[in-house]
Amino acid sequence: MSAFNERVFGNATSRRRKARAARFPACLAEQLESRGMLSGIGIAVMPPVAPANTDSPVLIAPPPATGSGSASNPPVTTLPVDRLALRITMPAQVRAGVPITVTAVAVDAAGRPLSSFNGLASVTSSDPAANLPMIPVAFRNGRASFQVTFATGGRQSVTVRSLSDAPVSGTASTTVTAAQVASRFAVTLPRAAAVGVPVTVTLVALDARGRPVTSHRGIATLTSTDAQAKFPPTVTFVNGRATVRVVFGTLGPQTLSVSQGTPSAPPSSGIVGSGTTQVAEVVTQRIRL
Repeated sequence: MSAFNERVFGNATSRRRKARAARFPACLAEQLESRGMLSGIGIAVMPPVAPANTDSPVLIAPPPATGSGSASNPPVTTLPVDRLALRITMPAQVRAGVPITVTAVAVDAAGRPLSSFNGLASVTSSDPAANLPMIPVAFRNGRASFQVTFATGGRQSVTVRSLSDAPVSGTASTTVTAAQVASRFAVTLPRAAAVGVPVTVTLVALDARGRPVTSHRGIATLTSTDAQAKFPPTVTFVNGRATVRVVFGTLGPQTLSVSQGTPSAPPSSGIVGSGTTQVAEVVTQRIRL
């Protein structure tokens, strides 16, 4: 009989406790529980559960290493989530045959430089005739610089790609103008010269618009209308310039000419230039004692 009463009245008591717990507000139940006032009536307080939010990102950090942090205040681990890229810079317009400096900088998704980026990278170009680094370029503190010489006119690009397991790359473009070509020589010598006195003659390679061509090099031939003049038979151009010493030996206007042909063309189609000076006698003055 006692067992029957325990089942009947026990179940009724349990139902009454559940009904009382359902009528308690959560905040009031927490206060009473903190004071130990609910244990006698059998009401258990469950911690509030935050609603699920599928739009919020979830960041999972690895467990702390042994000996670091504590159970109540574990260390916070920050994971890199920004995407890496290479930003390539070079002049907006360049001339074919003239070396330029190209700079590559490692940046994150916000465009901020990453000084921690190091390693090797390859360099390629849309210009098949471009002069590129023969070996991979090295990044130091997130930066790398190297020289490129384009050979083909038009719109050309340079691409830098890291040689890592997860490669990143960057590309920049520029407009390449045609190479500056010498079309004539400017020959500069004094307006007057004395017989037997050396003078210095300057030779400069110019393009069709009269601008110096600093990339011009090679050997040119010298001639003169003065059969008695003394000068070397050839002269070498370096960076578009050359100088020569000439001694004229014949009175009157005399001309010094310079010419440079191409291996595949006749001398008449090469680059030429000339200059004229007035050659006079050396004036001496006798001093009476």
